[in-house]
Amino acid sequence: MNTIEAIEKREDVSPEEGKGKYGDVDFADEKNKKYPIDTEAHIRAAWNYINKRANAAKYSADDADSIKRKIVAAWKRKIDKDGPPSADDGDKAESSLVVSASATTTFDGAAPENIVYMPKGEWTITPRVDGQPKEVVVTVDETTAATLQNDFERRLAAPVRPTGGFDHKPGKASFIPKGFLWDESKGVILNVDWTRAGKEAIEGRDYSYFSPTFLLNKDRVAGLTTRGEIGSLTNNPAFEQIERIAASATDPDDEPDPDDYLMTKLSDKLTEFKLITAEQASDPEAVVQAVMAIHTELAGARAANAALRNENGLLKAEAERIKTREADQVIEAAIADGRIPGKDAKLISYWKNQLIADPVTVKEVLASLPANAALKPLIDVKVGDSKAGISRQMGDLVERQKRAVNEIAASQGITHAQAFNRAKEERPDLFPAEL
Repeated sequence: MNTIEAIEKREDVSPEEGKGKYGDVDFADEKNKKYPIDTEAHIRAAWNYINKRANAAKYSADDADSIKRKIVAAWKRKIDKDGPPSADDGDKAESSLVVSASATTTFDGAAPENIVYMPKGEWTITPRVDGQPKEVVVTVDETTAATLQNDFERRLAAPVRPTGGFDHKPGKASFIPKGFLWDESKGVILNVDWTRAGKEAIEGRDYSYFSPTFLLNKDRVAGLTTRGEIGSLTNNPAFEQIERIAASATDPDDEPDPDDYLMTKLSDKLTEFKLITAEQASDPEAVVQAVMAIHTELAGARAANAALRNENGLLKAEAERIKTREADQVIEAAIADGRIPGKDAKLISYWKNQLIADPVTVKEVLASLPANAALKPLIDVKVGDSKAGISRQMGDLVERQKRAVNEIAASQGITHAQAFNRAKEERPDLFPAEL
């Protein structure tokens, strides 16, 4: 039996606004049209939002739990049957853990070839775990470097190479990673080639720290994410004990931005379809330009398709006109030959439709019909003849009939009525049988 969970109406939102923004989709909060759960991106964003204290506080505890249950159910249907990370218990293994760990040397005006990816030791920090602030323990030792290097080599073999970013957001690359190694005194070291944007950001002192992106299982580093950046330049340290080389701290009330997730997914798909390069995938402007180019090409294809449909319609109309004209000509010839009666409109319409449908076969059928002199018209009426022209021909026929009757009456000395009947017998060419 289905249980209907009625959520209280919120006075601070408009259901119509939510429906207008997202359309007629499923919402975790159907009453207020909040938290759409129709796509993977929306489901992930909904989970992030409802787990914010400020957002959950806008509902009663029961309503917040109801919304979370619906999001978890949607997650299991469309993303992962196990549900979102930490959906069932607090000890569930985390993934895609964003930790900001800067180098042990500062970026004061110089871009070093080697940076400390993660400092050695055991650290308690508050990064984002799947987009949400969470306190975690991270243990960094020699095995961490080996794990990261193995995943790095795997990612190098993939179509999209790994890069570094800025502030963990889609955009330009700050560096190209070259490999991981272990330094006994410092921790995990990452060898990098700085991009122009990254080098200028450091030399211009716009950024002072580095923040890695990696997978965490319990307190152990489980490797790199399968796609996207492996770390970013940042100015928000969390490993505060390590000489300005720290993990970016997370503001607990910082609202997660689903647009960043959508931009990443879009750039990944464009790269997968070879519409942009791996380098362009990290540049939002290049991604936007690629989408605009696709839109332009699609608009051109639609316009060309519309033109072809219009041209096809004109060609079909012209073909029908030609077939109709040819059918009229064949019927006129058959009437002239005495093969079909010229006064039977239904029969003429029948033959015309048959000729339009199958001209070759019907022409052969009409040609095989015997010619009947009695059916030959005395008035040569063609399709499209004017009424005036037909009237003139009728007048000429009547005059010829009168002369024949008068001639017989005078030569045989009989009455006009007798002469008319005699003329019909002797001159069938002037008096055809009524059809």
